[in-house]
Amino acid sequence: MNLQSSGEKLPYLGRHYLLKVHRETVVHVSLTFYQNRFIAAAPLNWSQEQVQEALKDQFIQWYRQQADSRGLTVWGCIVSVIAGQLL
Repeated sequence: MNLQSSGEKLPYLGRHYLLKVHRETVVHVSLTFYQNRFIAAAPLNWSQEQVQEALKDQFIQWYRQQADSRGLTVWGCIVSVIAGQLL
């Protein structure tokens, strides 16, 4: 997965949702899921590699939070598999 670019589709609950990346005057990368799409804000002065690595970390963290909020312990294995696909 090339998490640095808008248009990438990310898996969630059996479907794939569009990723929209905005380069903004922010200090760190953030990722949200809003209106059936993933929206990321990334610092203007970061390289593509920095953005991709930070987005990968944010996506994994977000996925784990969703699993925890649903009480799904099986997600640990699934997140590991998805994390491997993000490398």
